[in-house]
Amino acid sequence: MDRTAPGYRALAALPLSERRTALRESVVAEFRTALLLGDGEELALDANYFDLGLTSLRATELKQRLEQRFGAGINEALLFESPT
Repeated sequence: MDRTAPGYRALAALPLSERRTALRESVVAEFRTALLLGDGEELALDANYFDLGLTSLRATELKQRLEQRFGAGINEALLFESPT
C-alpha cells in the first residue's frame, strides 16, 4: 500500500464516517470514465458493467487507474467475477 498516493491521502484526511462514501464516489467516477458516460447519465451500482459496454481492456485500464489513485493493488479477477 502506497500511503503517499493522492486518493489514499484524501481518504485518510476524512473522518472515518465519511470515507466509505468518498471511496464509493471516487470508484463510481472512474467507472463512469471507463464507460464513457456523460454527466447526465445515471450509473446504477448494481448494473452489470460489461452489459453497459465495459471491455476487458477498459477494465484493465480502470484497475490500473484505481491502483495508482489509491496506492493499493486490486485483484483483477474481482472486476471480472463481480461485474456489478
